[in-house]
Amino acid sequence: MLISFIAAFFCNGCNNAKPLTAADYLSLGERYLLELNYEQAVVQFQNLIEIDPMNPRGYTGLAEALVETDRIDEALAALQQGYEALPNDDEFLEKSVDVHKKIINRYKLHLAAYIGLIKAYISLDRIELALEALNQGLENLPDSVELIELGASAALQRGKAASTRPALLPIISVSEPVFRLDEGSSASIKLNLEGDSDAAVTVQGVNEEGEPVSGFGILSGAVPYISVDPSLPAGLYDVTVTAKNATGESSFTFMVSIKAKEPPPFVPAFNVSNSSYSIPAGGGSIALNYTLTGSEPISVSLQASDSNGAGASGYFSINKNNKALGVSGNTPPGIYSVTLTASNDAGKNSAAFKVEVTAAPAPEPPPTPAVAPKINVGNATYWIYEGGGTITLDYTVSGTAPISYSLQAYDVSGSLNNEFSIGNTAKTIVVGQNVYAGEFTLQLTASNEKGSSTATFNIIVMVWMH
Repeated sequence: MLISFIAAFFCNGCNNAKPLTAADYLSLGERYLLELNYEQAVVQFQNLIEIDPMNPRGYTGLAEALVETDRIDEALAALQQGYEALPNDDEFLEKSVDVHKKIINRYKLHLAAYIGLIKAYISLDRIELALEALNQGLENLPDSVELIELGASAALQRGKAASTRPALLPIISVSEPVFRLDEGSSASIKLNLEGDSDAAVTVQGVNEEGEPVSGFGILSGAVPYISVDPSLPAGLYDVTVTAKNATGESSFTFMVSIKAKEPPPFVPAFNVSNSSYSIPAGGGSIALNYTLTGSEPISVSLQASDSNGAGASGYFSINKNNKALGVSGNTPPGIYSVTLTASNDAGKNSAAFKVEVTAAPAPEPPPTPAVAPKINVGNATYWIYEGGGTITLDYTVSGTAPISYSLQAYDVSGSLNNEFSIGNTAKTIVVGQNVYAGEFTLQLTASNEKGSSTATFNIIVMVWMH
């Protein structure tokens, strides 16, 4: 159906095309909204605004479509454009209220949505609703100066409504919608009181929780003033003054904003956990783990000297965030005195400690390569009588320790004889008692991880001559 609807405007036998009118764009925009085709709705309402900028539905329809596509800032900009074009158009203002509420329901922290809603209510002369929207905004955005000032404007509008009452009615107000004070300071606020008869003036303040407070009073005199108790804590207060005489009464509400007192600055207190630190030459970082208290901002400076008292600050640096002392790689070995000074507007404090930069150890010599053993024989032939005993061989051995030794003995027939063994030292050969006269060949082998070497000795066992 929508395609047929559009075609009706562009083609009548495709010969007499007519441009779309504002009513056409409005109808298309509403149809696209109903069909949830928000992108096309945006296009049609933009076209409507372009050819009929005084049509309130162009702005509110565009804003609705933009909200549904989550383009909140663009939606608020469209409403602001409409507000500038139609500031007193009730149709526009009523619909803009609905759009602002929809945005706030989705995004409770959107400041611009609260501002737009409050402005719309004020323009519609619905001051109480504007103040309700203000309270809702301040619950979610308690520190918003824009909301406070806009709410004060709403309060001022409510107070001005009293000016339409009969002349004899007391009319009370103050010069500013918001008074800003510092915590702990006393103040008096002048009241403006109009009317033909004497009036009794009372004041009541409430805090942000809506609880009554007793810190506001009336200073009587020819010109009445409101006194503000210096003991009132920081916060926002709604203050309502009421003037009453025989004719009737009127009230005016304004805001008092008390700023929290800044605490007095504290001199930094510096404490370094150790009195001395050590680091090898070559540079690096030392964790100081110090404690530093006092009022920010605090700056930390460094001074250093060597054991002769000469300046050495260039070798060191301080990282306040990491509480670490940086030591340059070219710092000569030695003992240094380091002083850290913390300063702020209230004063300064220092902490001193020693830093020993130790010389780098001499590099170890490379290991000597292992050498296989070599036996150098001094005497190759030895004599011993039957009955056993020991023989000390004459030889030297070179090579890398540890060296192990093994021995094998053979008779003249080549048979292995186990009566020969190595004694307490590798040069001592033990000859068993059962070895009879004869000639024997001993093979002594020296071994280590690199290899082995074998030497041959001749042993002649002789017969005892009786």
